[in-house]
Amino acid sequence: MNRQGHHRWLRNLNFAEHIVIHYNRADYKLNGASFLSGNRKLGSKPRYPYHHGVRYVDFHAATGKTHNYFLDIPDRSFRRGAFIHAYYLALLHGQQPDWRQMPRSPWVGYQIPPTP
Repeated sequence: MNRQGHHRWLRNLNFAEHIVIHYNRADYKLNGASFLSGNRKLGSKPRYPYHHGVRYVDFHAATGKTHNYFLDIPDRSFRRGAFIHAYYLALLHGQQPDWRQMPRSPWVGYQIPPTP
């Protein structure tokens, strides 16, 4: 999805209790899609103005250039760490991660820490 004006369409998601935007500025698939479509995708890096009711989570430090960081795919070098696993486990079960455990991102929002 195009990131331009995202704050306007996010405010229409009034049915959602919690909205989380994941992004990775080095994600090679999102950056390739941006190049082909001619517009920047929201998952590559959100842009001001940000929506005040949304949590933005930066995966760059933990995942580098990879795209499917929520899956462990056989024969791939990337393996999600325990923090990513616990994070998605909470989200996919309708819970909130402990935001206090997450460092602030140098870009916007929170950051998934690198896997030790």
